[in-house]
Amino acid sequence: MVPLHTTTAVHLKQYADRREHKCHTRQSTMFFVTDCGHPLDQNSLWRWFSCATAKLGLHLPDGRRPTLHSLRHSFAVHRLTQWYEDGASAAELAPTLSVYLGHVSPRESYWYVSSTPRLLGSALNRFAEFAVMGDQS
Repeated sequence: MVPLHTTTAVHLKQYADRREHKCHTRQSTMFFVTDCGHPLDQNSLWRWFSCATAKLGLHLPDGRRPTLHSLRHSFAVHRLTQWYEDGASAAELAPTLSVYLGHVSPRESYWYVSSTPRLLGSALNRFAEFAVMGDQS
């Protein structure tokens, strides 16, 4: 079970209703399907994502187009950064991040985390707070 934001749940419900209206529920046991009712496979998803990023003009800093995995990397880094900035324990929440990424444990998720100036700065600030507290006791 993965917690969803209420807006995500609303969109998934709308998708399910449209899918049911097109009678695709009878053609596939999969939740996400193509317009023809076939299970959505990696190639279909990749073609859609490539087309969507081209239409939007999205590019990585080096000029390449983003990939689906680059979204996973960005999500992992942004989530960890936000946890640091919110004062949450990134170490305690690492299993939660793994669930979000579809992994069993943080061991499988570590390579999705890249050091960014903001993440490193947030981690440094957290460590500085810890070091100052340690000096006072």
